[in-house]
Amino acid sequence: MNARNKCWVDPGIWPRDDKDYIFLARAVDTIGRAISGNAWEGSEWAKTDNAAKQRFEAVIRKVADLIADGDLAWATRTLEGGDLPKPQPRDVWSTERFGHWFENCQMNMNHPEPGFSYVKSYRWIFVSKQGLAMAEQNIIAAKKSAPAEANYISGGRNSMAFERLFRDLIAASPDLRTHSKEELCELAPELHEAEVVRIRDRVLNNPATPDGTRKAWTAPGRPTKKIAGGNRLPH
Repeated sequence: MNARNKCWVDPGIWPRDDKDYIFLARAVDTIGRAISGNAWEGSEWAKTDNAAKQRFEAVIRKVADLIADGDLAWATRTLEGGDLPKPQPRDVWSTERFGHWFENCQMNMNHPEPGFSYVKSYRWIFVSKQGLAMAEQNIIAAKKSAPAEANYISGGRNSMAFERLFRDLIAASPDLRTHSKEELCELAPELHEAEVVRIRDRVLNNPATPDGTRKAWTAPGRPTKKIAGGNRLPH
């Protein structure tokens, strides 16, 4: 994500919502708050710390999955304005290369693939308000009532994101634990505590993890060292 991208830097240029559709950037914020709760700041796209980047990537992937699965209708509108046409086919989003559509929340309908830069052909992306409200409700309900193994929110991708983050943490401080279990849970508010613990233990018990690192990160008591700048999310 380009942190200097004008679309995200200046929400004042965002197009107005249609009566049935909401601008993609606003939808990202809605899903972000549903998944991450109070940890969601709304400025994750500009952050450089791993935790914020992981939160943002998890959210845009969730939105892309909702569209690709047909749970979130989408449409486009010219940059100049006008009515939204009929909903677009969902199979356009059946790709792993969706990140560039979130950079400006725009798409070139004639050439949706990344790298095509004929700006005059780009259109704003909108998603269904009704579909978004349903997705938001489902995410919040799942977090409240589902068991740990169902609290992946986006098909296990949040679990994989947290595992990468945890590996970064132990690599940065292999000889002394920097985060307690509670603090690790704060880094992944979209995951159940049992899932955070499962991932932590799986990484630490992996034969590839040095014995010294395993002992340091399983030692009892509070952590005594913090990495400068840290990856801990703000409260």
